[in-house]
Amino acid sequence: MIRTAPILAAALAGALVVGGAAAAQETGKNRTVTMFTKLDKNADGVVDKAEFDVVRVRTFDKLDTNKDGRLLAAEVEAVAAAESWPEKRLTRMIRRIGLDVPQGVTKDEYLARKSMFERIDVDGDGKVTLTEVETFVVKMKDRRAAKAAKQAN
Repeated sequence: MIRTAPILAAALAGALVVGGAAAAQETGKNRTVTMFTKLDKNADGVVDKAEFDVVRVRTFDKLDTNKDGRLLAAEVEAVAAAESWPEKRLTRMIRRIGLDVPQGVTKDEYLARKSMFERIDVDGDGKVTLTEVETFVVKMKDRRAAKAAKQAN
């Protein structure tokens, strides 16, 4: 299964907990810790930019199905179709990567784009702690709840 930018966000931030059940929250917290630990390759208690970028490179390489070093919307669409991504996920992915241009995006351009890492690393020290990740998860959950409430009104 491919790990794409939104999935990378979930990998770094852990599963977003939906609902209020304590068991579901514990499962989400455990997943956050598990994914954080997997990304922290040197086991120093932080995920640095280099550790995160390894995952981003793998993601690009997996999406670049023709292996020409350039990612096109058609390649992402083919992967999305093969893996039955929801349309919303595909649309968000194409927008976030910047694939709304016919020439696509090179690996260097892809890696130069602001990633989820920068959004989570609020103190800008180039390292993400588990506390920063957990804070980000809560922020994302609150944002989604507010958006759902707004749409319901």
